[in-house]
Amino acid sequence: MDDFFTYDLSPETLAKAAELRDCFVQTPQMNKIVQATRMLHATVPAIRKSVRPGGHADCKLVVGLPGSGKTTAVRYYADRYPPIEEEERTRHRVLYVQVPPEATLRAFAQTLYFAIMKHGSGNGAQAAITSRFVDLAEKTDLELLIIDEAHNLGRLDDRRNPDATANWVRGLLDAKLFNILLVGLPEAARIFTRKLDLVRRGGGVIPMEPYDWNKESDRRVFRMFLHKFDQAMGHAELSGLSDERMALRFYNFSGGLIGLVVRILETANDIAWATGMEKVTLDLLARTADGYRQAGQTTWVNPFRARTLEPTQPGVASVSLDLAYDDARPTRFRGNAGRVPRAAA
Repeated sequence: MDDFFTYDLSPETLAKAAELRDCFVQTPQMNKIVQATRMLHATVPAIRKSVRPGGHADCKLVVGLPGSGKTTAVRYYADRYPPIEEEERTRHRVLYVQVPPEATLRAFAQTLYFAIMKHGSGNGAQAAITSRFVDLAEKTDLELLIIDEAHNLGRLDDRRNPDATANWVRGLLDAKLFNILLVGLPEAARIFTRKLDLVRRGGGVIPMEPYDWNKESDRRVFRMFLHKFDQAMGHAELSGLSDERMALRFYNFSGGLIGLVVRILETANDIAWATGMEKVTLDLLARTADGYRQAGQTTWVNPFRARTLEPTQPGVASVSLDLAYDDARPTRFRGNAGRVPRAAA
């Protein structure tokens, strides 16, 4: 058993371990989302100048399972446009917000308002708060509003007003000031495409699919991702994460969902740095994975301990974790998808 009191928790060691949390790998799926966001952002000037009657701003919807990387992709784009302090205002070209669980439309309108105006009155009815937010958006030159966890918005509707959320989003679009990118679980597609003409308004729904081990292109990118993270951990030697058999273990653990891979690697990497290990070993990954076993999960087989390996179905992970808000962190490290070097077994 580990003696946690012998761990090296010095600032230098913690800083080295924390570098992995800044890792961002530009996979084809990530690039697809970033480019779609960029195109949505780029059309704002033309929309503002349009004099066509009945015109509106555009909207797109990114959907994917928890851990698919959708939040990481849109946060990567949003981080490129921080607020700009000017003499008479703070300019917000891109605003990223998350919808908290169980939030009301009024409460979320307040969230939007205070995301721009740090001080001021957030009191009043939902319509009044939304109107003040739109006024602020115009004054601060907001061009793109990214709403993450958008499926939580759809859960606000009730039988008395089943289209409340769609009507609220439509009202923001009709202001013709900024475009909107909605990001959420697959259920968001059912909610918003059924109630709001998003497909015609903004070019449809963009899916973030889990990687499929049985597809050669997916398998290559999945292994490339692991190799980039292996490099980013910064240990004395590579851990061989992109070796085909090791990569299959990660795949079975995660079901091809990158967020689950990141979660276990960050934990194992922290332990490796704190205990002075030269790399992340298979035994360390196995012990780390044991910690993710769910209560009552009696038939679970740890893929890092398994002797025989067969790929699971895409999206079917061996563990089930709540990754909401989990991958919303700063990003610095960037690598391009390419050939996977041979790694040690």
